Amino acid sequence: MAPGPPGIGLGQRGRGAGSGSMSALGLLMVLVAIVDLLCMPAILWVGDPSAWREETKAMLRGELAVDGRFAEAFGENGQYFVRNQAASVPRWYSKYGITNSLMALPPVLIDEWKLGRPRRPGEAPDVLVFNAYQIALSLLTSVVLFILTGRYSSKPLTRILWVLAVLFTTYLWYFQRAQSSELYQVLFYSAFFYCFVRYLEGIRPREPLSARQGHGQLMAAWLFVSLLSGTRIVFGLLVPLVILVAGVTIWRLGPAARVRVALREAPFLLLPALAVIGLLGLINQIKFGSPLLTGYHVWNPDKHWPSWGYWDGLYGYLFDPQASILWYFPVLLFAALAIGRFARRHPLDAMLMGAVFSVFFLLLGKTPTWRGDWTYGPRYMIFDLPVLALPFITWIDRAWERPWGLACWAGGALTAATLFYSAYLTERQNRLDFFVSYRVSEAIEPYWDRDIARYFVGHHSGWICADLIAHQDRPEDLVFLQDLARRQVAPIDLEGLRRLVRRLTTRENYYWRRSSRRLDVKR
Repeated sequence: MAPGPPGIGLGQRGRGAGSGSMSALGLLMVLVAIVDLLCMPAILWVGDPSAWREETKAMLRGELAVDGRFAEAFGENGQYFVRNQAASVPRWYSKYGITNSLMALPPVLIDEWKLGRPRRPGEAPDVLVFNAYQIALSLLTSVVLFILTGRYSSKPLTRILWVLAVLFTTYLWYFQRAQSSELYQVLFYSAFFYCFVRYLEGIRPREPLSARQGHGQLMAAWLFVSLLSGTRIVFGLLVPLVILVAGVTIWRLGPAARVRVALREAPFLLLPALAVIGLLGLINQIKFGSPLLTGYHVWNPDKHWPSWGYWDGLYGYLFDPQASILWYFPVLLFAALAIGRFARRHPLDAMLMGAVFSVFFLLLGKTPTWRGDWTYGPRYMIFDLPVLALPFITWIDRAWERPWGLACWAGGALTAATLFYSAYLTERQNRLDFFVSYRVSEAIEPYWDRDIARYFVGHHSGWICADLIAHQDRPEDLVFLQDLARRQVAPIDLEGLRRLVRRLTTRENYYWRRSSRRLDVKR
């Protein structure tokens, strides 16, 4: 069955369709809430969020500059905070985009209201408050994704299965728990995609959207672009991409309508683009002393710009066991099998998906920090992957059309097995400290040899966590500790490593399994 017309919202036209979609959405939200509540983390995701929470505290005081003594002691200059020497009195600012600090306002306000006083610089908040906020963001993301699926399928079960697969069989599950920015990056980008593709359809005369409705969708898309650009400066690439994709769509209208539509749409495309760029420049001027400085210009700036001399990231995003989008977001494997059918039905959607993915894949893949430092999976690419996985909806619907064929059963079994195994690996990662594999490998780094390097670099992070959990009672049976024993490492060092591994693998990172520990220290 072909999907109904775009822009109808939660369901398709027809008696009972809307109520059926609302019921499906309600069921989806209940399922998401149950999983998120049961799997709340017991600790805070450390590092970058600590910096923007300090900026949030400064906002509540009516400024952007953070406490100088704390910032100076929290990492090197430029690692988390940048000292603005251009100001009359040098002040410290978070190097991260201002959207992150704005997004932290609700939980910080609730936390300080609950505490009865403002938090001191560097004082960690209540993890339960931030867990509740993450669950709220997760539910909102599930709503946006469910609405988005209505463009491609009229089957409520298909739409529920797709959203659950995206949320809980990929590394997005990890970032639903981590109190970082990746979850609302997915939220903003998915909402942008929905609004912008509806605008593109409205440009074409045969589509039902009026010019006013289309411009409303475009303004909403620009809002999400501005929020994304304030999250990470690299999202500023969406500004020229919006203009380019809209320009291609207008060009395809033909000579008769091309000039007329271009003149009509130009103000709505160019003026918001200038506003987004101007706003970013103003914030950079205030925080760093120049509209051209981004916060990443002080600490290892060469690592944050594309280097066109090697292919590590481009290869790694596809095949690296620690950072492959296919390993950590396996829904894409099955979405790829349906991309042709999807593109024939939804050419505008496919064009936008391909344009955004190509630009960010090439740019981030050529950046030395393409892996995203300490993380689980390729976090810099996660914003785009749920949208890129939309053809998986076509894959599921195709299975409903031929439910009794041998190929359908074989494909369904392979799909289910792959996604369940991916969910298992992510659950193993979720069960332990957010960065447990890095903490273990960092402790053993002085003793690394080729075999130990192959163990930590050549395996999926979830597989490493599963192996650590399986040996938590007898860590000495782990392959890398056996290797160290054979190499006659000093017994006192070997015993220290064994105790470290045991301590890290027996403390579960589930809120209901152990007391909340307020950990908010530097990596």
